[in-house]
Amino acid sequence: PRTSPEQFNYSKAESVSGPLKKGDLVFFDGFRGKNVVSHVGIMLSDSEFVNANGNVGEVKVDNINDSYWQEKYMGARRLIT
Repeated sequence: PRTSPEQFNYSKAESVSGPLKKGDLVFFDGFRGKNVVSHVGIMLSDSEFVNANGNVGEVKVDNINDSYWQEKYMGARRLIT
């Protein structure tokens, strides 16, 4: 799937309840508390993930434990085969 909501609901992904792993998709609410998936990143390690900000045209590595991301975090998915 192309969009973050479609990726979040993809049938070949399972919810991640334990520690995050490299390659897990992490999802965020980018609509200021409306509880709507609108942003996705890919975990690089147990705390760092890569994400693209289309508003500023940057790809960045961020820490998922930062308060900014924690307040927007909606869950993670792991693709299954």
